[in-house]
Amino acid sequence: TWVGRTRQRTVYVESTSQRPVPLVHSIYVKNQLFPVFDTTKRQFMHMNFKNAADKEKESSSCSNLRSGGGRQVSWVPLIKYLRKYELDPAIIFCFSKRKCEEAADSLRATDLTSGAADRNKIHLIYQGAIGRLSPADQRVPQIARCRDNLKRGIGVHHAGILPIVKEATEVLFQQGLIRILFCTETFAVGVNAPARTVVFSGIRKWDGSSMRILEPGEYIQMAGRA
Repeated sequence: TWVGRTRQRTVYVESTSQRPVPLVHSIYVKNQLFPVFDTTKRQFMHMNFKNAADKEKESSSCSNLRSGGGRQVSWVPLIKYLRKYELDPAIIFCFSKRKCEEAADSLRATDLTSGAADRNKIHLIYQGAIGRLSPADQRVPQIARCRDNLKRGIGVHHAGILPIVKEATEVLFQQGLIRILFCTETFAVGVNAPARTVVFSGIRKWDGSSMRILEPGEYIQMAGRA
């Protein structure tokens, strides 16, 4: 391997068929988690899946009646659930740059930091990063918007974010200062940022030509961040 050639040493590869930290696959519906896969028996839990689907159907019907047919996603109950059961930091995959931004905007009144000390650390790291930009570039609206989100422990990461801001976001997430990160699939590749929980806002994505369901390998790649 290239590591062996670079270090001029023999490299031994060790593999395991068992994940050191087992993944627990669940469906979140109306402030309740329904486990859908038994990792010990490697079995799909059909009854739990049916119960989750029934609860989602019931929830959707009630929501449509109240809103006259429209339905909006509220991230606040999920964020509170994750915080209550210490399931953060969490990565939330939204397969759209627009959905990532909208999700973060919906949490403008939410502060997930531990206090002034965390906010000060975030400010120093972020300012240190964007300080490398020219004064004109520092006035780009995205810089201020991302700063506001990050100082509340909320991050956004997608192809439309400036590289310097993405880099600062990754550093803050790795240090545990970002508790919730809304991102697209690109965050699952090449970034060493493990989390306690991974959330999928949906299981369909645009692949450049059409909308399709996530492939198993894609799901595992992203879910493996947990």
